[in-house]
Amino acid sequence: MSQIAACALSVVSTIFFIIGSIGYSDDNDTIENVAWLVYDDDQAYYALRAVSANNDVFKYSDCSSDTCDSCETDGKVALAFLIIAIFTTVAAAGLHGSMASGGNDAMKIPAVVTSLLGFIASLISVATFMGDCYVNLRDETGIDKDKLDWGPGSILSIIGMLLMFLVTCLSCVPGQSSGGAPNTGIM
Repeated sequence: MSQIAACALSVVSTIFFIIGSIGYSDDNDTIENVAWLVYDDDQAYYALRAVSANNDVFKYSDCSSDTCDSCETDGKVALAFLIIAIFTTVAAAGLHGSMASGGNDAMKIPAVVTSLLGFIASLISVATFMGDCYVNLRDETGIDKDKLDWGPGSILSIIGMLLMFLVTCLSCVPGQSSGGAPNTGIM
């Protein structure tokens, strides 16, 4: 049963990571819908590649401040690690799905590894953009930190990250081997 749950959670995480990666956009509507940061006062939406404010889009690459340079680099890094997270969660879903349908127990270690890699990649992605760009925006622009909220792109990426941590834990839970005898761990 834990393999079915791990497979389902991996699929949900994949969808959340895809939505988070869509935040690497310079389209106004996309940025507003999948922003990683939202500033309520100016209705500014910060995504991985650009900012949307008052229906105008400003790419980080078109700006010369340290904050823009930081957010541009952090957005690229966040996207790269989200892509890694997407691939590893798809692999984890496949491995868990295969084991749930009576596959070989030898897939358990690769399932744990891919689940853990999905968690780590998404953690790096979120920590990079939200830890650096968020802090620079808050400090350099004087934005009130109480009005700078996490947007749907970052929130879904965090939920996907936490789900992959849960999948990693489920992967390590002893279960039934394909022969019906109790399995005592990941080996």
